[in-house]
Amino acid sequence: MTKRLDDKTALITGGTSGIGLATALRLLDEGARVTVSGRSESGLKEAERVLEGRATVIRSDAADAGQVKDLVETVA
Repeated sequence: MTKRLDDKTALITGGTSGIGLATALRLLDEGARVTVSGRSESGLKEAERVLEGRATVIRSDAADAGQVKDLVETVA
Protein backbone atom coordinates (compact mmCIF):
# COMPACT_ATOMS: atom_id res chain seq x y z
CA MET A 1 0.00 0.00 0.00
CA THR A 2 1.27 3.49 -0.79
CA LYS A 3 2.08 5.99 1.91
CA ARG A 4 0.22 8.80 0.18
CA LEU A 5 -0.81 10.35 3.50
CA ASP A 6 2.67 10.74 5.00
CA ASP A 7 2.87 13.95 7.05
CA LYS A 8 -0.93 14.28 7.15
CA THR A 9 -3.01 14.35 10.32
CA ALA A 10 -6.48 12.86 10.63
CA LEU A 11 -9.04 13.31 13.39
CA ILE A 12 -11.92 10.85 13.41
CA THR A 13 -14.73 11.62 15.83
CA GLY A 14 -16.74 8.54 16.67
CA GLY A 15 -13.71 6.57 15.54
CA THR A 16 -13.74 3.91 18.22
CA SER A 17 -15.92 1.41 16.33
CA GLY A 18 -17.45 0.52 12.99
CA ILE A 19 -16.68 2.63 9.93
CA GLY A 20 -14.73 5.17 11.99
CA LEU A 21 -12.36 2.54 13.36
CA ALA A 22 -11.96 0.91 9.94
CA THR A 23 -11.16 4.34 8.47
CA ALA A 24 -8.55 4.93 11.17
CA LEU A 25 -6.84 1.65 10.30
CA ARG A 26 -6.81 2.50 6.60
CA LEU A 27 -5.43 6.00 7.18
CA LEU A 28 -2.71 4.57 9.41
CA ASP A 29 -1.77 2.08 6.70
CA GLU A 30 -1.46 4.99 4.28
CA GLY A 31 0.90 6.90 6.57
CA ALA A 32 -1.32 9.42 8.38
CA ARG A 33 -1.01 10.39 12.02
CA VAL A 34 -4.41 9.49 13.41
CA THR A 35 -6.41 10.52 16.45
CA VAL A 36 -9.75 8.89 17.15
CA SER A 37 -12.25 10.07 19.70
CA GLY A 38 -15.33 8.64 21.31
CA ARG A 39 -17.29 8.87 24.53
CA SER A 40 -17.81 5.24 25.54
CA GLU A 41 -15.15 3.95 27.94
CA SER A 42 -15.53 0.42 26.58
CA GLY A 43 -15.29 1.70 23.00
CA LEU A 44 -12.14 3.66 23.82
CA LYS A 45 -10.52 0.59 25.36
CA GLU A 46 -11.44 -1.58 22.39
CA ALA A 47 -10.08 1.02 19.95
CA GLU A 48 -6.81 1.13 21.89
CA ARG A 49 -6.59 -2.64 21.64
CA VAL A 50 -7.33 -2.73 17.89
CA LEU A 51 -5.09 0.20 17.02
CA GLU A 52 -2.19 -1.27 19.01
CA GLY A 53 -0.69 2.10 19.96
CA ARG A 54 -0.49 3.28 16.34
CA ALA A 55 -3.05 6.06 16.93
CA THR A 56 -4.00 8.42 19.71
CA VAL A 57 -7.32 7.63 21.40
CA ILE A 58 -9.05 10.48 23.25
CA ARG A 59 -12.29 10.60 25.19
CA SER A 60 -14.49 13.38 23.78
CA ASP A 61 -18.22 13.81 23.31
CA ALA A 62 -18.97 15.35 19.90
CA ALA A 63 -22.24 16.74 21.29
CA ASP A 64 -20.33 18.94 23.77
CA ALA A 65 -18.88 22.04 22.06
CA GLY A 66 -16.35 22.58 24.84
CA GLN A 67 -15.02 19.05 24.54
CA VAL A 68 -14.82 19.37 20.75
CA LYS A 69 -12.85 22.62 21.08
CA ASP A 70 -10.44 20.94 23.52
CA LEU A 71 -10.08 17.96 21.20
CA VAL A 72 -9.20 20.10 18.18
CA GLU A 73 -6.69 22.10 20.21
CA THR A 74 -5.08 18.90 21.46
CA VAL A 75 -4.77 17.43 17.97
CA ALA A 76 -3.47 20.71 16.51
